[in-house]
Amino acid sequence: MRVWSYLFGVVFVCVAACATPDPPQATAPRAAPPAEVAARDATAAPSTPPPLEASAVDGGDATARGEAPDADAGEVREATEARSTPPPPLRPLHPRTAQPDDGAWRPVRPDPEGEAVLYETTLHPSPTNPYVTVSLVAVDLARVALRLVAGTREPVAPDVPALARAGLVPVADHAGLLAVANGGWRSEHGHFAMRVGPHRFDRPRPGRGEACTVGLDEKGRLVVAPWSELEPRETELAAWRQTPACLVRRGELHPSLVTETHTRRWGAAADGGVEIPRTALGVDRAGRYAIFALGDRTTAKALADAMLAAGARDAAELDINWSYTRFFLYTHGAGGGPRIVRSIGTKGQHPATSYVERRSERDFFYFVRRAP
Repeated sequence: MRVWSYLFGVVFVCVAACATPDPPQATAPRAAPPAEVAARDATAAPSTPPPLEASAVDGGDATARGEAPDADAGEVREATEARSTPPPPLRPLHPRTAQPDDGAWRPVRPDPEGEAVLYETTLHPSPTNPYVTVSLVAVDLARVALRLVAGTREPVAPDVPALARAGLVPVADHAGLLAVANGGWRSEHGHFAMRVGPHRFDRPRPGRGEACTVGLDEKGRLVVAPWSELEPRETELAAWRQTPACLVRRGELHPSLVTETHTRRWGAAADGGVEIPRTALGVDRAGRYAIFALGDRTTAKALADAMLAAGARDAAELDINWSYTRFFLYTHGAGGGPRIVRSIGTKGQHPATSYVERRSERDFFYFVRRAP
């Protein structure tokens, strides 16, 4: 009898142990999904730090996910990565019009021997027209500085001396020159202000607080924000350029672009058409990459969608129309100065010495390799 009792006790303990569920397994935190841009069936100046308000990204803690947190507009952070790397691949906007290589960043090497610090890709922002394209360039700001130059005539400023508006990339930056991109609107088309160093080209006007402003610090780092938010820190910037209202602010489309897909608020052709060449400049969440976009026959809405898809947290529209939208890459021949080797998304013929020997009447941005 004692034997049976002992055996019964052993069986009971075994059954109880086997019935106990396994403890929950620790799982690695789920990687944040790539930024997605809602598919919407509508078509629709120089710089500094990153965005103006630190915030959680995608509802989580960026540091915990291994990502760089958002930077405030008044905060300038150094990038310390050992080498240049492209941004994450992009998701095509519309499967119906997307091409196989949409969103795949390709390294740009104007000089074959140089390190790639610029990356290009293409997106198709129209849900129905496969011929509408946006060319995108991501610039690694850990390796590249961004500068602003006044044109010989634009923006209009009679009191600024000619020496302060040479319309050329300074000779000191010729050796490291990588690219030149167009600046903002002509003065008569909006009267947007600009400053380079101590020289002001027009002044911010009352009621222009919403004017998007591209700001640059002394080290060529970038911030994009409404003027009302940058004005209190204006003296901290080496240069800035105003533009129409921000296309993208804190990762969101401008409210007018959500409700009006063919608005003329961001400019139009002489006949009133809004599907025109447009450019934009933005910065990603971490302030690591400047993002330049050149759209062919795009509305402001389509351009903003492409900038969002490219990872821009904040983005400003620059110049418009095919005569003024451009992005040139430069090479350096033996014994000669920099020359345009090719362009991205640019139409028309342009002398190879543009911006380095041939003066520009319009303001422009240029990208120069940082000293090691």
